[in-house]
Amino acid sequence: MDADADVFEVEVIGEPLNCGAPDKFVCGEIRLLKKLSVAELEPLLIFSQGEHTVSVGKAFAFGSAKLSVWGSSSAELWGSSSAVKWSANAKQSTKDSAIVIDRSVSGKPKIIGEHQ
Repeated sequence: MDADADVFEVEVIGEPLNCGAPDKFVCGEIRLLKKLSVAELEPLLIFSQGEHTVSVGKAFAFGSAKLSVWGSSSAELWGSSSAVKWSANAKQSTKDSAIVIDRSVSGKPKIIGEHQ
């Protein structure tokens, strides 16, 4: 996700088609209702700035967002975002120059990312 990306609330027109993944579908037509603000994205676990703690669900971070990931949560990191993983059960994936510092085991932290 690009740091300049805009996220919109949409109205689906017609029946959406399942793509075989539980969180993805295809629509023949949609109507953009409004651009969502940073504050409206945060309850959806979409972060573009600031520091956030995630312990449940899947979070998406881009821009300058910094996450602390706990429990069985997961995070997808884009751009120059970063995360600290505190639980061995937490999952993460990185794109672009995003990094994760894995502190889920004792000893030296492990750095995870596309550009190590």
